[in-house]
Amino acid sequence: MSTESYASSALVLVVDDDDMGRAMCCTALRGVGMDVVEAASVDAALAYLERSLPDAVVLDVMLPPRSGFDVLQYIRGERGNPYLPVLVLTALHDGSSVSRAYDMGASDFASKPIHPLQLSQRLRFLLRNFETQRRLNESQARLELAQSTARLGHFEFDSQTAELLLHRTAERLLGRKEQSSPVTMEELIERTPKEERERVREAWRAARSGEALHLIHRLIGWDERERFVECHTVALPERPSRALGTIQDVTERQQTRAQLTYLAQHDVLTGMLARSTFVDRVNAAFAALPAGSELVLALIDLDRFAAFNEAYGSASGDEVLRNVARRLEMPPRDEWRTLFGSPERRLVTRIAADQFALLCPHPSGSPDSLARLGRAIQQLVAQPFEVGKQPVFFTSSVGLAVYPGDGNDADSLLLHAQAAVKEAKLLGPNQVRRFTAALSAHGVLRRRLEPELRAAIEQRTLEIHYQPKLELSTGRCQSAEALVRLRLRDGTLCPPLQFLSLCEELGLMVQLDSVVLDAACAQAQRWMDRDFGPIRIAVNLSHESFWDPGLVDRVRAAVSFAPSNACPIDLELTETIVVGDPGAAKQRLLDLRELGARIALDDFGTGHSALAHLRHLPLDTLKIDRAFMAGLPDEPSDVAIARAIIALAKSLKLEIVAEGVEQQAQVAFIRNEGGNCVQGYAIARPMVAADVERFFINPAKVATGPIKIR
Repeated sequence: MSTESYASSALVLVVDDDDMGRAMCCTALRGVGMDVVEAASVDAALAYLERSLPDAVVLDVMLPPRSGFDVLQYIRGERGNPYLPVLVLTALHDGSSVSRAYDMGASDFASKPIHPLQLSQRLRFLLRNFETQRRLNESQARLELAQSTARLGHFEFDSQTAELLLHRTAERLLGRKEQSSPVTMEELIERTPKEERERVREAWRAARSGEALHLIHRLIGWDERERFVECHTVALPERPSRALGTIQDVTERQQTRAQLTYLAQHDVLTGMLARSTFVDRVNAAFAALPAGSELVLALIDLDRFAAFNEAYGSASGDEVLRNVARRLEMPPRDEWRTLFGSPERRLVTRIAADQFALLCPHPSGSPDSLARLGRAIQQLVAQPFEVGKQPVFFTSSVGLAVYPGDGNDADSLLLHAQAAVKEAKLLGPNQVRRFTAALSAHGVLRRRLEPELRAAIEQRTLEIHYQPKLELSTGRCQSAEALVRLRLRDGTLCPPLQFLSLCEELGLMVQLDSVVLDAACAQAQRWMDRDFGPIRIAVNLSHESFWDPGLVDRVRAAVSFAPSNACPIDLELTETIVVGDPGAAKQRLLDLRELGARIALDDFGTGHSALAHLRHLPLDTLKIDRAFMAGLPDEPSDVAIARAIIALAKSLKLEIVAEGVEQQAQVAFIRNEGGNCVQGYAIARPMVAADVERFFINPAKVATGPIKIR
């Protein structure tokens, strides 16, 4: 509602003992749309005011036996309404009555008799002012509520006197009792902690020179409580020496920001430095290191931690990690504290889930000082941890790298320490390894190979070479083993052991085996379509592929080109794959054989050789590992092993294939002992499919020399 509308529809109490005068006032006010309530005496007026409050009062002073001032006193005093419009009318013309009316809170004063138009206009003016004041008060109250909620206050700053006149919102915010006296700039600065005073003083000096102020600092309020405050000022163009300012309590915001900064710089679980913060501080330590000094970065990997987590739960695992962190930060033994260096010279962090990093001074003094450091770390970790009121024990693998010899920055040193700890874990649990140049070369090779290997698998550009097998009963080659090869960008072939071990490490064996299986099946179909006869192709399966839930479906799709009774695919797997769970392995092998695939047990004699399980597995072929071929036919132990394996295979009615055959004498031995098939350089080296086709047609005309690999 607008102020004009409010004034036109107001409810007015008219108090006058003169019937004629009261009637004249009421008529004038009703004529302009106002509602009117009449009272002929003070008592009648007070009775009405006790029940209700009008929008305005027209009040005659002379109301014998009492006075209109009694009504005014009631409105301003007992009812506590300082803003209700009260127009006082009187026939008295003495100045004392006028002064008394204004002193008691009259809004305006007029002499009787008053012209009706003048009465209505003056009352409208008072009502509009009252409504404007009411809205202003509400706005001020909302502003103060918002400022209080935002913990914000405002002030005026006089640059000439260097004084701040604090509004009550600012005084409440700073714990100061509401006062009318200003606060000096220096008094405010003195309430700042000493370490921040000079910065704060310089900012206020700039504000005195007319610059805008924006400042966040700590301040001890008049209630002696420390808080963070943020101050802003802006100069008034029309009053250059004055500026308006705000001051806000931003303690919670600063605490939240500090907490977020802490979380960004620290490990949430252990409270140790986060990796990024650790790297920054390690580089700073390198920069500050005196010439000729060395630092050691130790990477500590908890052995068997994943198995512990599975057995005891992640909550217990987290508690172990926190305990390891505490031990590294505050070693419980004097000799460990001496060896690891003082706290200010030692940096520790959790670098990965169960890996910690320790940077400490090089424990020079003896040739085995680094070994002593590694053993001390292992001893620290080996102390028992209490889990569920029971002691549990851990060993650790430790990799060591030295600055500046093994790396000139934190990232390179961490990379080399990581290579060392991986090498330590390959040796078994509880080992210590120092970084060497050989490990560096391995890391470089891995970084080079990984993107090329991933791309070759994803784009299916791996090469498949085939090594023919000779059937001893016919003297013909009617089968081959598919062998995967990785050709690098420079055109050379990568040694299989290198990229296959990397493939296992990266968890890509399932994808790689799938590529080889599809390629081998496609090649078998091409040979069938070209009437090369029933050429069987053997495909190797890794542990990951054999136990992958999707294996049977993948094989079914790959061999769908051939009827199950004429499937030309052999699947080769090592005995270590099947001995872990013979029952599940047997069912998986039966499912594969139903598709027409034949099953060969590869590298026999080099694994677990669990004969009790072997006789129950649905196998077709037993392959004698190349390790037993080297001594044939002259080495008695190799001869004995080969004969035993052949005899075992015959008893189980399995086909016998000897691989790694490189001499004709070995071929003759296997033939004489009753073997079925041989494979190796004595027959043919691995070759591409086109060469295999020519070899099958005329072996004598195909060059089967070694393929150059590196």
